[in-house]
Amino acid sequence: MTIHFLSVKITNGVSIHYQLIERVSPLFESCISLEHPPKITICMPVYNVAPYLEQCLQSVVEQTFDDFILIAVNDGSTDNSLEILQRFAAQNSKLKIINQENQGMSAARNKALSLAESEYVCFLDSDDHLAPTYLEELYEAAEQNQADISCCYFSYHFLESNFVYKHPFRCKGVFDSSEALKRLLKDTQIQSYAWNKLYKRTLFVDHNISYPSIAFEDIATTHRLFFYAKRVAVIDRSLYYYVQRKTSTLGNMNTKVINDFIRAVVLVRIFLSNRKIYPEYRKTYEAMCRKTNLFCKIWLCKIHWNRRSWKDFNENMKKCTRALRYYSSEEFCAEQYFTTSGEVPSLPDVLPHYPIKTKVHA
Repeated sequence: MTIHFLSVKITNGVSIHYQLIERVSPLFESCISLEHPPKITICMPVYNVAPYLEQCLQSVVEQTFDDFILIAVNDGSTDNSLEILQRFAAQNSKLKIINQENQGMSAARNKALSLAESEYVCFLDSDDHLAPTYLEELYEAAEQNQADISCCYFSYHFLESNFVYKHPFRCKGVFDSSEALKRLLKDTQIQSYAWNKLYKRTLFVDHNISYPSIAFEDIATTHRLFFYAKRVAVIDRSLYYYVQRKTSTLGNMNTKVINDFIRAVVLVRIFLSNRKIYPEYRKTYEAMCRKTNLFCKIWLCKIHWNRRSWKDFNENMKKCTRALRYYSSEEFCAEQYFTTSGEVPSLPDVLPHYPIKTKVHA
């Protein structure tokens, strides 16, 4: 019986008979994936997003590009997110579910990434959703331009008002690694978000790149991918919907998250210095630090306002400014933080931790 299905698969195509083989013997799944891996793997962490998950999954199902697989890592959800995943998986063999205890978004992304066998990978946050041509247009941009990374633009989707706003600062074209990295660090036309990009999987595998377990893990990672990419293609199309909700990382800002924000920006400096290219990107990085400082101060205002306490407010503002000036200066000895293991170096906190409850998952 199993052999009969296998022979039919070879002569009549993979996609139709893959489900039949899986039902007969799950042991064949790994053999089939090695013989014909999908072109794209979508890596999606899932943690307590039941109100948004169906729309997200439906946008995946409706993709015009068919040669993909979605690996959803249920990161210890305590709502009915797993049940929603299982219902969709029962109707669509492209969805594979991995269960793990709550370890955070980065660990969930890395788990999905480790299971991917495809030529390309992309990332999807499980409270966001995609335009129908998201995969198709990013794949065509990468293939037609021989690019290791292709990027699209995104729209902010404000749930309470159902208002959609397209990111206004744009560019388009194909850039070499140096130009693409400069535009990324400027953080205007190209941002460090993991999810509006399609990557050659070899960028992660060949250079031992994974996401660190901190907030703003994409800022701490994307610059490395751009450095190793020979070409980056940017299309002026808004294909990703970035959902804005009160329970997101930015909606629950606290000093721990601000410390991680600064830490992620410092990791960029350490990498640039490690590769001996910091002088080339110094002005761009200094501008990045000034922008980071501005956001830190805005978030500090919100934190102190919510605490109904302005004690240490001025000192906290000064701490952010001093730290970011130091990390972008020649005084900062980045060499002491170089690691060969790929682990995140231990960097001191800039701000004190206030007693605010936070979840592991960002």
